[in-house]
This record gives sequence, structure tokens and C-alpha cells, in this order.
Amino acid sequence: MTGIIGGVSMAKFKKLNIPLPSLPEQKCIVAILDKTFAEITKAEAIAKTNLQNAKELFESYLNNVFKDKGNDWEEKKLNDICTKITDGVHQKPNYISKGVPFLKINNLTKGDGISFDKVSYISKEDHELYCKRTRPEKGDILITKDGTIGIVRIIDTDIEFSIFVSLALIKPINRKISLFLKYILISPLIQKQIKPKGAALKHLYLKDLRNFSIPIPPIQEQQKIIQKLNYLQVQTKKLEIIYQQKITNLSELKKSILQKAFNGEL
Repeated sequence: MTGIIGGVSMAKFKKLNIPLPSLPEQKCIVAILDKTFAEITKAEAIAKTNLQNAKELFESYLNNVFKDKGNDWEEKKLNDICTKITDGVHQKPNYISKGVPFLKINNLTKGDGISFDKVSYISKEDHELYCKRTRPEKGDILITKDGTIGIVRIIDTDIEFSIFVSLALIKPINRKISLFLKYILISPLIQKQIKPKGAALKHLYLKDLRNFSIPIPPIQEQQKIIQKLNYLQVQTKKLEIIYQQKITNLSELKKSILQKAFNGEL
């Protein structure tokens, strides 16, 4: 048998000295690894459960807020509380190396906000042309409508940008309710109204989006709901970070223990 393995010839590879402990010592190492890895696996399972519970805590409260509506709440179509609901440009633009950011689905799926990392760019002239139909502004809401559906983001930046057809733009009549609308749109109440259409690539059509049924409480209650949800979301994120870090640390611990085992340090 001939050849190269990772830049090492087979002849040299066969001459490598591999330290091999005695059979009793091997059995001892295996026993230690089995016991340690079993404990780590158990700890990982607990951390993953806690992580999932943290996420579900916020979702559960979000669901209950809009399910337990008061008698003074109004039910309105999304279109009735917005000046415009439309989507981005329907043709692929001419991209350039630098210019006005052009957002697609991937710019809404990284993290919690709008990401301008690895963003595409278009010319100022094309941006102004697209803005005649769709002009994103601070306080408006974006929602993904093709492929990955139902991701919601409030525009909280003054950066000018245009959007692709895979994103819909929601312009509330009163931008003071934008944050409240965002929470409603990500709630199970509304997410259940999203019924994607399409055989392969799923779509949320604008006519369906405009017809979403939105429960609207009095403005004072809106503010109380927003404050509670903001606080709960922050606390939930803190817990998620803690449990995710614990999962990462346990994974690194496994690698460290294996390294020690191979170095004869157990």
C-alpha cells in the first residue's frame, strides 16, 4: 500500500511510534472516560432542556397576552392600521461593490435585529427608483415572506436601504404602535394565521398578510404589555446565553478530557 496521508508518506506513517498503555491501564482509562462522559452527557441534556424552557417561557407569556383579550380590545385587519403593506423589488438588481445596502432574507435571520453583514449593494439611482414603490423608514416593520416565513424586525436604523421581493414592508399609521405590532406579529396568535402557499418555495402573499386579524388594546394597555414583554425578553435572552455557554463549555470539556487521556494525564 502506497500513498500520502496528510502530507506524510505511508512508509513514514508506518514507522510512527504510537504510545500504548498496558491493558489494565487501558481498561482504567476507558472506565474513567465512560463515567466522565456519561456525567457530561447528562449535564448537557439538562442545559439543553433549560435552554428550551427559557425560550418557551417568553413564547408562553406572549401567547397568553394576546389570547386573554379584554372587552375593550378592538379587532382590526392589519391593512386597516397601516398606510402601506408592500414588498421589495421583484427583479434581481445590478449589484455593485459599494453603494446603498440591499436587504434579503439572510439580513433578517442573523441575530435579533437587521444585519448589514455580508449585505449586497445597489446604486443610489436604483435605490431611488425602488423607493418610489417601497421606501423603508425608521419605525416601519419588515417580515420575511418567501422561503423562511414570518421573521419580524422593526427598522431601528437611519441607514437607507432597499429590499428584495422576499421581504414585506409594513408601514403603521402610527409608528408609536410599531413595537406592539412586532410582538403581535411574532406571537403564536398571528404566526398561526400564516399559511404558506407554494409547492416548493413557500410564500406568504401580501393579500393574506394584509388580512391578518390584529387585536388592539387601548394605548395605555399597549404600553404596559410592551414594558412587560421587553423586560421578559431581556431576562430570557440572559438565560439563553447562560445555558448556551454551558453547553459550549461542556463540549470543550469533552475535548480537553480526551486530550489528557491521550497524553497519559488522567
